[in-house]
Amino acid sequence: MLRRAGHAIGMQVTRVWFRRRRRFKMEPFDPDENPVRDPVSVEEATEEGLMLAQYASRMAVKNRVLMDGLTADVPFDVGHYSVIAAAELEKLADESEAAAQRLHAISADATYVDGRSDHVHDYRSADIDNLDHREKLSLAVADALRERARDEQHLAALVDDARLDAWRELAQSIEETLDRVPRIDADDEDYRRDRSVRMALVIVDDLARLAEERGVALEG
Repeated sequence: MLRRAGHAIGMQVTRVWFRRRRRFKMEPFDPDENPVRDPVSVEEATEEGLMLAQYASRMAVKNRVLMDGLTADVPFDVGHYSVIAAAELEKLADESEAAAQRLHAISADATYVDGRSDHVHDYRSADIDNLDHREKLSLAVADALRERARDEQHLAALVDDARLDAWRELAQSIEETLDRVPRIDADDEDYRRDRSVRMALVIVDDLARLAEERGVALEG
């Protein structure tokens, strides 16, 4: 009797119930079921594109300022870096114009192709309006960038922002290095005497590290 009861209890304890996993039926993609959103106006999208281009050109000029500071002991010249900034803007304008040409070719090929798309890059006649919208956007961005590349005031402001970014990055690197240095009594005579030498070594060390990160070879 006790043996049967113990056996029954053991069966209840060790019995594990498994539930069947639910099978979810995957429906085929139907683009008609997705709500169609009104496209952003060309003007609004152009402003967003110009913001991205402005950031990219500013970072390119900042990196050039840092590289020149690492490899050459020359005074900062706004005119020199304005030429570099203009070239960056022209390069971005060329890329945007090339994108517009590609979109125009895609639109021409898709004009007489009906039916549903098999994937996001399979353009059909129903996509013509969207392709035309993107082409106009790319051309508008290209025109605006070329106009900015000829604007001396815009170039000077871009260069100044890049200069501040470069100094901010260098200052942050120096501060991080100084934070790793043990605290020393500022009133110590030896500390005051050798402070300028240590600061110079810190700057040289940070410049060398920045040069290594950017693949720039420092002249010995």
